[in-house]
Amino acid sequence: MSHHAILGSFLLCILLICKGLGFSWVDGSPPAVAAAGEVGVDGQDGAESGETAPLQTRTGGPGATVFGYLPYWEKTAALRYDLLTHVACFSVGANADGSISNSHGWPWTSVISAAHQNGVKVILVVTQFDPDTALALITHAAAKSHFFVNLKALMLAGQSDGVNIDFEGSGTYRSHINGFMADLTTYLHAEVPGSEVTFAGPAVNWGGGWDLAGLANSCDGIFIMGYDFYGSWSTTSGPCAPLTGGSYNITNTVYTQYKEVTQNNPQKLILGVPYFGKHWTTATSDPRSAVTAYIGSAFYSSAQAQAETYGLLWDAASQTPWYRYHDGADWHQVWFDNADSIRLKFQLAKNAGLQGVGIWALGYDAGRTELWNVIRDEFVLAYRPDLDATLIAQSFPPTLTCGETAEVWVEYTNIGGKAWSQGSVNLGTWNPQDRASSFYTEGDWIGSTRPTGMDTAACEPDGSCRFSFMMTAPATAGVYNESWRLVKEGTAWFGDETATFQITVLPRPIPGDFDEDRDVDMEDFAFLQKCLSGSGVTPSAACEAGDLSGDDDVDGQDALLLKSCMSGSGIEGDPDCL
Repeated sequence: MSHHAILGSFLLCILLICKGLGFSWVDGSPPAVAAAGEVGVDGQDGAESGETAPLQTRTGGPGATVFGYLPYWEKTAALRYDLLTHVACFSVGANADGSISNSHGWPWTSVISAAHQNGVKVILVVTQFDPDTALALITHAAAKSHFFVNLKALMLAGQSDGVNIDFEGSGTYRSHINGFMADLTTYLHAEVPGSEVTFAGPAVNWGGGWDLAGLANSCDGIFIMGYDFYGSWSTTSGPCAPLTGGSYNITNTVYTQYKEVTQNNPQKLILGVPYFGKHWTTATSDPRSAVTAYIGSAFYSSAQAQAETYGLLWDAASQTPWYRYHDGADWHQVWFDNADSIRLKFQLAKNAGLQGVGIWALGYDAGRTELWNVIRDEFVLAYRPDLDATLIAQSFPPTLTCGETAEVWVEYTNIGGKAWSQGSVNLGTWNPQDRASSFYTEGDWIGSTRPTGMDTAACEPDGSCRFSFMMTAPATAGVYNESWRLVKEGTAWFGDETATFQITVLPRPIPGDFDEDRDVDMEDFAFLQKCLSGSGVTPSAACEAGDLSGDDDVDGQDALLLKSCMSGSGIEGDPDCL
């Protein structure tokens, strides 16, 4: 086994141990297991077999970009594809000569297919964290050309919908990156039509080495890495991604660091948020205490769970949470982002008109739902009308007899952005609006124009609820079309689909009207006389109607009952004559 292979195995073991503890490295990701060019020759590093599914047309989903990095060590994480627009597969490595290494199993067939089947775009992430290597690649024409061709091949192999370039570290490559990105974008737009080319940009333009406005113009967008304001280098504890406070924060990032882009082309910006935090031992329990040791990065899942154990604290200056505990020897502080602080960052991105938001990294929630719920609130429900509904089912009898009562129901799905509450949202009469219904049932209906409210106390967005009520057929026979629509009282009628019941109301039957001509006359008497079977003798099937007394025979008692119902020829009989 080579030294490089031994090193790779060792670091992989460390990765698994740290992941189990809920920690990661400075930026939430492990270091590369080997130098560029030494693992994953020709980009093949345990690639999955099988074909990937093509991208499907999407209906619904977020109203803005939700771009999530999925690192290779989290690629089996359960994802809410309904709440994502892009999954960025992290990563493959770029080498100085334009070759690709460290493919980490690309193409990830199962991830790509799952994303595409849900209408989610898949982005291939290309990394290089050594500034000298990045400089060599982007400043040598042959290497750059070789890289473009290799990248195109990888994209096509996995049906990728775009690429994200993640070159990091300080260095002179920054002064050349915009031209490189412009050339790459032009090349891929031509060679892979419809593809998206983005760059992972810094939160702060330290030293002014970046031309961020030019970078935005050179590609389709910038994923702002809005985190790592504090870390292993920090002398005090503090927030990984402060929204406010101090000289540098996320608000400063959007409105000062990226000022020109935010003002002129905000749709080029995606604000990334951290699903991880920072852990130190500190001199005291006070916020921003002097650091005695840097422990590492804590995944959201473990940080949130521990905060619930030790007590969540809120830092008003940065608008981020943190917690502390004493292990018997040292004070520990963990600063991270939770649903409340991330919601504020999402709202900042929306208020600034940015293209959307991003996540480093998917899987760091380990199945917890709080952060998914914030995405749903801010980028799905918030983009819907408050009130909307779709009709999914209804039940009613096609025929009723005059005066007959039956239970009916209508079922809707709430496709609006707000929950419905019982007593506020009701079913109302429609066509015309607020007409008094002929099927009003006293004691069951709210009123003649409002049959009922919801059967349940509330109906949440994307939930379904039923409206059940009784209908009493009117005294006049005929064909009735009863239409209903939802109404939030005092606010609006809503939902484009109207529920309509077409009910045929039949007249009540008249006892003794055997020939069904609505009178009881001598013709009916002749039928009964023909059917007389005698007391205790069951009549034939054709004569069962003559058993007016219901005692399973046709005899003199039935003849007397018929006599009491006689109306005469052409005179409508009495349904209540018995």
